[in-house]
Amino acid sequence: MQNTQIRFGRRPTDQPTLVEELVVFGKRCLYAPAKNALPPHCLNDYQLIFMESGVLEVYLDGRAVSVFPQQILIVRPYEIMRYVSNTLPVGNHYFLQLNAHNLNTMHPTFENISEKTNYITQTLLVELQHSFINDKNNQIIQGTSHCLELLKQLLQEHQNADKYSQLSAFCSYNALCIQLIRLLEKHQVKGRSDDLSWIQNVSKYVERNLCRNISTSELSALVGISENQLRIKLKQAVAQSPQQFVSQKRIELAKRLLCEETASITDIAYEMGFSSPQYFSLFFKKYTSLTPFEYRSEKRTMLIDANTDIVSDNAAAQRLDAHFS
Repeated sequence: MQNTQIRFGRRPTDQPTLVEELVVFGKRCLYAPAKNALPPHCLNDYQLIFMESGVLEVYLDGRAVSVFPQQILIVRPYEIMRYVSNTLPVGNHYFLQLNAHNLNTMHPTFENISEKTNYITQTLLVELQHSFINDKNNQIIQGTSHCLELLKQLLQEHQNADKYSQLSAFCSYNALCIQLIRLLEKHQVKGRSDDLSWIQNVSKYVERNLCRNISTSELSALVGISENQLRIKLKQAVAQSPQQFVSQKRIELAKRLLCEETASITDIAYEMGFSSPQYFSLFFKKYTSLTPFEYRSEKRTMLIDANTDIVSDNAAAQRLDAHFS
C-alpha cells in the first residue's frame, strides 16, 4: 500500500481548515518508512502529534523523544524538531497546529491571547504554557481513545464537507480541546495551587530583569517568604529551583531573540547580561544542545513560515509531499 497524507492548511495547494484556530490539520498513514522526508525544522505555532499506531522517534532541540501509540507529543514554538535519520517511520498519526502568533510566550495569561481566539482555545493555550514552559523534558502526555475518536470525526467533516460541516467540525474541535485541557491538568504537578498569582508575579519580575543576575533572596523578598519557602513552593509548582526557573526564562528569551532579531549573537549576549559571547554560547548549549549560531542557522534555513506553513526551502516541502499519494 502507498503512504497517504491528508492535509488541510495554508499552503497554496491545501484546502483550508474548517476551524479558524487550526493552522494545519491532517493525518499521515505510512506503510513504508519515508526516508529523507523532512529536514530539521521548526514552527511558530504549537504542533500536536497524536500517535495512532507505530512509534515516532524525534529530537527536540537535541533531546531524544519517543512517542508511542495513544500518546500525544507537544512541540512548542521555535523548537527545532528532527526525525531520527530524517525518516518518518511506519505508523499512523494525526497532526495539528494551533495558532500561537498572538500569544506572548513569556506570560501565560488570557490577556495576552488574541481576542479572535475562542475561550476554549485560550484555555488550552494557557494550559500548554503552564504545563510545558517550565519543564523542557515534559512534552508527552497520555491520550485516550476518546481523543482519537474526536480526531476521526474532525477529519471526516473536513473530507466530506457539506453545509453543516463547519459547525460540526467546530464542535468536534472544541470537544477535543476540552479533552486535552483535562489531560494537561491531570498531567501537571499535583501540589500546584489554583492560586498562581505569586508565580506570575515572580515570572513577570524575572522577565523584566533578565539582563542581570537575579538572586534567590531577591525573589523571596518579592514574594514575602523565606528563601527556603520559595524553593519549596517553586518545586511544588513547576518542579524547578529558583535558578533553574530563571535560567529557563533566559533560554526562552534567547530563542526568541535569535529567531526574531537581526542583532548579532554578540550583541544579544551582552543585551541579555552575559559577561561574554563565549559564556552565552556555553549557557545556551547546556540547555538546547546547540550553540546560538547553530540554533539561528537552522532556524533561518529551515523555519516554516508562520503564514504559509511552507519550509523556507520549498524543495523540502515538495520532498515531504513526494512520499505520499
